[in-house]
Amino acid sequence: MLSSNKFKRTCDSLTRILLLKDTPASLGFCIALWIRTWIDEWNLLWFTYRAQASNQRQVESRWCDPVVLWAFSFTAENVLKITLVFVYPASTMVYLMPILAFVTVSLVVSGTYCYMKKIKD
Repeated sequence: MLSSNKFKRTCDSLTRILLLKDTPASLGFCIALWIRTWIDEWNLLWFTYRAQASNQRQVESRWCDPVVLWAFSFTAENVLKITLVFVYPASTMVYLMPILAFVTVSLVVSGTYCYMKKIKD
């Protein structure tokens, strides 16, 4: 039979695993975005749009900066999430993780909106 201390550590580590279950997929998305910034031909997000566009350079220059913003924001969110899961208890992280996701998505959407508004002017 497990002692209460060992049981608590086991439950704590299982809780952390559950809190981090989506992080590998998110980090894979971040890696794909970072690769996009280095390899111009491999644009995962706008491949079809680029194929149909008449001016390839205009499309690439228009979407270069937002992709860097997206990659940086989502990478920072995932690194912060991994760090906080191991620092704070699960009861705190249950409330912090949705707030962190909302703030990250809000910053990415507003940053992209401002960038696209600047490009149109």
